[in-house]
Amino acid sequence: MNPRVSIIIPVKDNLSLTRQCLQSIYDAPPACDFEITVVDNASSDGTFEYLTTEQDQKRLRFHRNDPPQPFAASCNIGASLAVADLLLFLNNDIIAFPGWLDAMLDVMERHEKVGAVGAKLLYEDDTIQHAGVAFYYNTSTKMVIPFHIFTGFPRFAPAVIKEREFQVVTGACMLTPKTLFRDLGGFDEAYINCFEDVDYCLKLREAGYKVIYTPDAELTHFEGRTEGREDHHIQSGIQLQAKWAGKVQPDEHFYNEPEGFVIHQSGIDLTVHPGPEMMRWWELIQQLISLKQYRTALQEIEKFEAMTPANEFLEDAKQSCLQGLKQVEENKREKSAMNQESDDHGMSDNDSPLVSIVIPVRDNLQFTEKCLASITASPPAASYEIIVVDNSSTDGTGAFLSAKAATGELSFITNSPPRNFAASCNIGAQQAKGKHIVFLNNDIEAFPGWLDALVEVAERPEQIGAVGAKLLYPDGTIQHAGVAFHYFIKLQKYGPYHLFRKLPHTSPAVNKEREFQVVTGACLLTPRELFHAAGGFDEKYVNCFEDVDYCLRLRSMDYKVIYTPKAQLIHYEGQTPGRKDGEKESYDRLNELWGREMVADDIQILEDEGFALQEDDEGQVSIFPGQELQEWWKVIHQMTDIGQHQMVLEEIAKLEQIIGDKYGRLVKLKAESYLKLDDTRAARNQFARLQTIDPKKPDSFWGLTQVALREKKFDRAANYLNRILAEFPADPDYNQWQELSGELKIRSASMTPQKMVSQDAPVEELAV
Repeated sequence: MNPRVSIIIPVKDNLSLTRQCLQSIYDAPPACDFEITVVDNASSDGTFEYLTTEQDQKRLRFHRNDPPQPFAASCNIGASLAVADLLLFLNNDIIAFPGWLDAMLDVMERHEKVGAVGAKLLYEDDTIQHAGVAFYYNTSTKMVIPFHIFTGFPRFAPAVIKEREFQVVTGACMLTPKTLFRDLGGFDEAYINCFEDVDYCLKLREAGYKVIYTPDAELTHFEGRTEGREDHHIQSGIQLQAKWAGKVQPDEHFYNEPEGFVIHQSGIDLTVHPGPEMMRWWELIQQLISLKQYRTALQEIEKFEAMTPANEFLEDAKQSCLQGLKQVEENKREKSAMNQESDDHGMSDNDSPLVSIVIPVRDNLQFTEKCLASITASPPAASYEIIVVDNSSTDGTGAFLSAKAATGELSFITNSPPRNFAASCNIGAQQAKGKHIVFLNNDIEAFPGWLDALVEVAERPEQIGAVGAKLLYPDGTIQHAGVAFHYFIKLQKYGPYHLFRKLPHTSPAVNKEREFQVVTGACLLTPRELFHAAGGFDEKYVNCFEDVDYCLRLRSMDYKVIYTPKAQLIHYEGQTPGRKDGEKESYDRLNELWGREMVADDIQILEDEGFALQEDDEGQVSIFPGQELQEWWKVIHQMTDIGQHQMVLEEIAKLEQIIGDKYGRLVKLKAESYLKLDDTRAARNQFARLQTIDPKKPDSFWGLTQVALREKKFDRAANYLNRILAEFPADPDYNQWQELSGELKIRSASMTPQKMVSQDAPVEELAV
């Protein structure tokens, strides 16, 4: 029976590696019929004798090159000797795992027009050597360079366990059809021991074939053991650039950004860094360490390590946790010894006071489940009890809470008929046993360390009446970072509002502990005795402003209201039915009781943070960059004028960390900068975002038109122009657009269908 796959292994010396490679294939042979051809390049270490014996035993065939040949030529010779329809090029510094070749064949069978399949290659420490090859634009050399995109990642990181298309996979383990290999001229022998695999994959893609990476084929790769492996790296790199410059587009962001990573470049060196979302996670780990939540921090570090390449910062954080745990144990031993020597029994095993978490709920069981799970997933150091006040829910909440209560996880009270938020909180507080009470909405998802951060502030020797937390929308922007007061000109009244709403969570303005007049009751800690002494929440407020009233009462009693950014939670906001029903009546009551006591403090806070404030004709307030930030904006524009587009993107990224990424003119400038740098994919994404931010302006469609023209997708450009002409007939540039539209019609009419690029073609198929 003819073999289905010919495994071709070029070798030069390194007999121990060759023997190890072949033995791994013999020990767990593929399910398919296969043959092995070894091409020996004048080895002088016993390889010839070993291969002669193996051939005599009919385990392989071998061919000897004397004088030795480079990798490309050796592979081509092996391919010419192959009997099978499929070729598998394999380095000799490889150890194959069981099932490796069968997994690669499976990809060939499942997909149409597959030109090459690559495998997951591991270093000896089980980190990734190869999981696909991507291209990046090197700003120093002005060249598009290939690189192993996920090198150093853990073996089972989410980024490397997905089957996907790349422009290139490595020739260290590559499966390809023999006929196709022959028709494309095989490996180009002008490349000497590097880049021949890159060139071949690009030829495949140019011919319309797919290049696919599969994580199901795993092998260990000792990499670079052959003598002279790097001798011609620069020469071969120049050859690659001469042949493919202008034909290959950078695509690393296509793989990195969805996985939460970004590439940083320093000269010719690349490093993978966590992107904004993962940096938020890293910030939480650092906060856990600062709060001495070492065990929880270690758990989070382990999860982080499973997704990212090892680095010195992770190792330093881990060592800090281990040292912290060691210190905690030493302190416990010292405390235990002191207790044995002293009759003073005032010191408890847990210095942290009991906290009662009171959660009013009404329906929305899915939020209640998520809220409770987030608390118990990373338990606080503080002792706590959970009291849920159920307002006659009809969606299964009662049964769920009964089951939880039966296990001792919480206690719950049922209000029938249902009560408002203030009354429900007061009822829960009556049952509370803790030194402090935390009132918590059920549409909250807590991050590790949140409760300990609140308690740390409350336990200070000052007169602190309430502590509020940093609450985030699910997209990572701010929902609450303190409540300020504004004098509303339209209403001629003072009123509270969430001052920094929708700013990014990274903005310095929201990462400072500070005193406010009010913090939100969605997550508010207050001393239990003080809560009762102050009369609890005023039940005449209907689901709003009871928290404002309570904080103002505390301040009238000379207690401080503090916001801490170290307590972070997600707030889905406004999920309870009837949330806004009593807003007008409650606002009127607030003004009746506190109108003369309210002080407008928003403008001063904003000015201190570099922002200005504006109230529109409808009485809505919004914040925008103040003078200092506007000056920064001008500098960015000056960079644009002198063509420093990469610097523009870097400065915009810094500015967005402060003011957010929802400003249309920032998004537009970002898109234009990407276009100037020929990164059409990123430009297209930003112009598409601009359309959602500024839909009443033609800028987004005009930008998308320019992107389509740059990509030579003239039918797509014509479609965008048609939308502009239809939607913006009064624009001053209308005649210019109309003229361009006419030119596109002429060009489209003169092109054959084969020359036109389909506007529906996937981005990844247009990369080369």
